[in-house]
Amino acid sequence: MRNTMSLNTLSHKTLIRISGTVWLLIGSFLLNLGINLLMRGVEKSEMTQAIFLLTVALIVGHYKGRYVLAKVAERSFHRICALPNPTSLKNLYTRGNYVLIALMMALGMCMRAFDVPPIIRGCIDCAVGAALIQGSIRYYRLSSLSKESSKE
Repeated sequence: MRNTMSLNTLSHKTLIRISGTVWLLIGSFLLNLGINLLMRGVEKSEMTQAIFLLTVALIVGHYKGRYVLAKVAERSFHRICALPNPTSLKNLYTRGNYVLIALMMALGMCMRAFDVPPIIRGCIDCAVGAALIQGSIRYYRLSSLSKESSKE
């Protein structure tokens, strides 16, 4: 049966890992961008301020990822597991997810277009990046749970 499946048909576990990897990659990109913006936005004499702001952004991002995005990952996990297995790659995200992604991208473009100070942009990007990385961890943990349940 595997030979008759199309290339875009994947198992639940694979879809969950893909989604977690997307979150990890985007989170890493945003965290790196945020740190660079923070460093660019401060003078050398204000390095303590930058470190403090980075620490606050990382803590906020950690908790947002752990308590908000973890719930999003769990809902996505349960939605994917309710689909036929294997299922199409098109089922990775819902329309609502794509709307949210578009809005987040628009927010980033607006911050750049309206010349939001690099320190503020850096804090936001660091917090969002850290949250996405924390959320990706939840996807990977759920993926391993899916693996265990498939052995039964």
